[in-house]
Amino acid sequence: IELAKEFNPDFVLHTGDVTHDGRIFKKHLRFFDIISPISGNTSYFPTAGNHERNSPFHNYFFDLPKWENYYQMQWGNCTFTFIDSTRIIEKPYNFEQLNLLDNLDNTTTNFLIMHHPLRGASYRTDCQKMRDIFRDRYEDKLKHIEIGRASCRERV
Repeated sequence: IELAKEFNPDFVLHTGDVTHDGRIFKKHLRFFDIISPISGNTSYFPTAGNHERNSPFHNYFFDLPKWENYYQMQWGNCTFTFIDSTRIIEKPYNFEQLNLLDNLDNTTTNFLIMHHPLRGASYRTDCQKMRDIFRDRYEDKLKHIEIGRASCRERV
C-alpha cells in the first residue's frame, strides 16, 4: 500500500482472493481497511478468485456490472477483460463469460485478468484446462495475461 501511495496509480487490477473466505462479511471490511490509504484516489477493478467462493459480498462491495464476476473496461487504447476463472474450472461452470473475449479485436491492446495460472507444478490439471481455453483460443488477440494465484504474469 505504501508503494502504491508513492506511485499514485489511476487504478489497481486485483487478481482475486480479496479475502481468505469471501462468505465472511467482516473479511471484506478488513480488506477495505487495509487499502484505505489509497482507495479514495484509486479505482479498484477486481476479478474473483477461488476464495471469493461465489459469495454475493464480492459483487456487493465492488458494484460489478450486472452483479457478474466477469466484465470489461476500456482505458485509453486498452481493453481489460476480467474473467472468473474459478467458474471455468469448477462447477457451476460459466462459459458465457468467454463471449467477452470472442468480441476483442486487434485495434486495441488487450489484457486478460484472471486468478488461475496457465502453468505451474501445483495446479497441473487446472493449468492445462486454462491453457487449452485461453492460450489456444485467444492467443492472437491477447497481449498480456495477468494472473494472481501463482503470483506470475504471462506474456503471450
